Amino acid sequence: MNISEQIRMNRKKIRSSQEELAERVYVSRQTISSWENGKSYPDLHSLLLLSEIFSISLDELIKGDVEEMKEKVVSEKMKWGSYAMILFFVLMVSMMPFVKRVSVYFMVPLVIFALLMIASSLLVEREKKIHQVETYEEILEFMEGRKMDPMDPVERKKRLRKETVYKVLGGLLVGGGSAALILWIF
Repeated sequence: MNISEQIRMNRKKIRSSQEELAERVYVSRQTISSWENGKSYPDLHSLLLLSEIFSISLDELIKGDVEEMKEKVVSEKMKWGSYAMILFFVLMVSMMPFVKRVSVYFMVPLVIFALLMIASSLLVEREKKIHQVETYEEILEFMEGRKMDPMDPVERKKRLRKETVYKVLGGLLVGGGSAALILWIF
């Protein structure tokens, strides 16, 4: 249950109107309505007052939302890590012609972009490991905030092996093709 439902349910349980609750929490009635409709969240001071008024712990009041917020933060980390990885790859590849035609000193930014790309991929991999998200399907479900269905361990192992082969072949194909194209162009 999220915080908006908790506030509405507990307000009704103590038989209080939005106006009366607003007075006790020192906010406007519109603010209470906004909280109950999930348009905004109460600040820490208001949460403490609400837990006191409803005679429930702060943990009970916000429990569902904390889990939801954690998942959102983690999926955001994975999303931005993926974007960073792609950006640094593009920057790294764009430096290659400069190294060959202009100066070897362009190798420095190329190496820096490569290291940043690797760091971004390690961030994504760390988040995947922490949350036991391995397959592409699981990653998409996790990043979209959907619940993941538990998979049979044997089936999971087969799928991971197959995806690893696809990743390696895809990486060789893209890397080799990119290098051949760059060498052919320049």
